[in-house]
Amino acid sequence: MKYPNNDEIYGINIVFKSSEYVGTLNRSNESKQLEFIDKGEIPCLKLNHSHSFFIIDWLNGQSELHVN
Repeated sequence: MKYPNNDEIYGINIVFKSSEYVGTLNRSNESKQLEFIDKGEIPCLKLNHSHSFFIIDWLNGQSELHVN
């Protein structure tokens, strides 16, 4: 995103896929929100426009989420 004064910002989303988790989520001063959601809840979220394309494609089975 570019502001009128030519400053540029870049948003980053980090998404982890997990089938099992033990413990609690601890938010730091660098995070606004941490939570677990079901895959079915994703379309209801206000997604970052630049990231929404690959997330929606993955939800619709049009691309695969690669996990290393």
